[in-house]
Amino acid sequence: MRRIKKLALKRINILYKKALKSYTQNLELSRRYIFLLWRIKQKAQVCIPQNIRSRFCRRCFIPWVIGRTISIRIRNGKIILRCKQCGYIKRLPFRD
Repeated sequence: MRRIKKLALKRINILYKKALKSYTQNLELSRRYIFLLWRIKQKAQVCIPQNIRSRFCRRCFIPWVIGRTISIRIRNGKIILRCKQCGYIKRLPFRD
């Protein structure tokens, strides 16, 4: 069982790197890689590493690139991340 989870995490990392590389050429391919990453996570019942988890939209599976696919605002002590493709909003607490 442990071997399956290790393999799943390796594949998740590979797919995320491929999604970032293919973003500029083909947005749909990049979206597909992120979607496959999400499906592997669900099937193997593993947690996506934090550095990957917070870098794509959970609604439309687009990798977040600052200025192109995401806008960032700071309001009322919160960081507001907004996907430019689908409008998904993620709010994070802001610490001084």
